[in-house]
Amino acid sequence: MECFEKALALEPRSVKAENNLGLAYEGLNRTDDAIRAYRKALEFEQDLGAQAEQPPSEQPMLNLAIVLIHRGQFDQALPLLTSAVAIAPKDPKIHEQLGHLYLQKGDLAGSQREFEQAVALSPGNAALHFMLGQVYRRQGQDARARAEFARAAALNGAHSTPEKN
Repeated sequence: MECFEKALALEPRSVKAENNLGLAYEGLNRTDDAIRAYRKALEFEQDLGAQAEQPPSEQPMLNLAIVLIHRGQFDQALPLLTSAVAIAPKDPKIHEQLGHLYLQKGDLAGSQREFEQAVALSPGNAALHFMLGQVYRRQGQDARARAEFARAAALNGAHSTPEKN
């Protein structure tokens, strides 16, 4: 954490350093401090706005949205994830979090769409196949659910097989 504070002392409006400080706080279970750091990173990002030669980072939006989802603050998390996916449409982590958000709100169609997108972007991720299977099961699509659970199991089995010398 000290290294990020030093980085911010050297570059006071660093989006990356402030975002990483938020991650450090989150790792220490200092959630309120993490939220403040993520919001500050977003504020820095907004201030840079037009003067920045590079596109904004989706990471502070994603990280803040994850914390807000865990707190059940879905209405605050949704616009952050929507903005993040506009910046990085091929990031499976953003689609995964949108899938979780929609699932928790009871929007199974939205959840299905986002988990399908996440699986398409990261087909080797067993957890995404498992979550998509959960959504299919809740929708009564048993055959599709079984196929996703089988894929998740196969992927997990592939990762747990010991290497042969």
